[in-house]
Amino acid sequence: MNASTAAKPISRRGLILILAGVSSLGPFAIDLYLPALPAMAASLGATDASIQQTITAYLAGIAIGALLLAPLSDAIGRRRVLIGSILLFIAASLLCARATSAEQLIFFRVLQAIGGGAAGAITRAVVRDLVSGNEAARMLSVLLLAMSVAPLIAPSIGGLILAAWGWEANFIVLGGIGAVVVVTVALKLPETLREEYVQPFRIANVLLGYAQVLSSRRAMAFTLASAFAGAAMFAYITATPFIYIQFYGLDPQLFGLFFGANVAAAMLLNWLNARFVMRVGYRKLLALAAVAFVVLGLVLLFNTTTGFGGIWGVAAAVFFLVGLAHVMGTNGLTGMMEAFGHRAGSATATFAAARLGAGALATVLLGVLSDGRPWPLGAVVMGCAVLAQASAVVALRSSR
Repeated sequence: MNASTAAKPISRRGLILILAGVSSLGPFAIDLYLPALPAMAASLGATDASIQQTITAYLAGIAIGALLLAPLSDAIGRRRVLIGSILLFIAASLLCARATSAEQLIFFRVLQAIGGGAAGAITRAVVRDLVSGNEAARMLSVLLLAMSVAPLIAPSIGGLILAAWGWEANFIVLGGIGAVVVVTVALKLPETLREEYVQPFRIANVLLGYAQVLSSRRAMAFTLASAFAGAAMFAYITATPFIYIQFYGLDPQLFGLFFGANVAAAMLLNWLNARFVMRVGYRKLLALAAVAFVVLGLVLLFNTTTGFGGIWGVAAAVFFLVGLAHVMGTNGLTGMMEAFGHRAGSATATFAAARLGAGALATVLLGVLSDGRPWPLGAVVMGCAVLAQASAVVALRSSR
């Protein structure tokens, strides 16, 4: 399983494209059906809050999948676990299309997310198999830039699918996307796990790996800085379909344009991060992003509580927050993985669990605070921004 020989048949660009395809399963699974959320609530006879929990369920499932299956890739290799995870994602997607209640849909979404979550965590372990430090941050930024195509087009496609065939068709399309990805992985992706990094898959050994990661103050501070920034982004993903469409009266077909603008922000910030990280360093870029995140959180809180700027006031603040969340995610992951090349599967699983767990908590809090107005989004995002900034400070001090 020597990384240098295993990766030889494929170029760096080809590897990034394959990993981007795998990583795009998560954004597609979250973003494709966003325009359909109100229609799903009506079709299944469910409340808006219960349908919002399908997003929460997916986030929780990603954490479960990463924690259960990613460490297995440290033992038997990345490729085999990746293929199995994607097959689970495909099967669960088709079951989602057959759901007849919100409860069934939530259960199938958890299964879908277990497969998608493991796959996403393993792609990051593949990056760590090959590079580290600022070079890892650069490769992750390029990877995120490539996979940003998924959320850029997913809501618009989802709106068209909803209008033509109904919300169930969105999940059938997800299964088809998964089928294309798994065939590509099976045919093209080499094994990257190095022989010297192979870890026996025993419960005690897995728990030891998690204990080593969790006991590292530096690793967990970097993880939480990224996790809370990601939680703010997931709060926006959960809340804006209802805020934009129901509160402000936006046409569901136009929701994709607003969502696409935010993806463009993520692509721009990822491109800038990839361009400057080798010169500035991922630590300094994380520090700058954390400060800017708090400032933008205050702006969003002001706009959502006072109504300043209407839908454009909310959209403008969210535009920059989404981009900054990606910068914090990339550089936070780099700092976290720096010391755990020998347990990349466990390290990336812990990172994914923390990031998605924080996102799930943010969406639950949104559901508790929800009263049909935009202010809960501003409040949740502001809280996430403060926690992300505090974690970044601890991480940067520990890394010195």
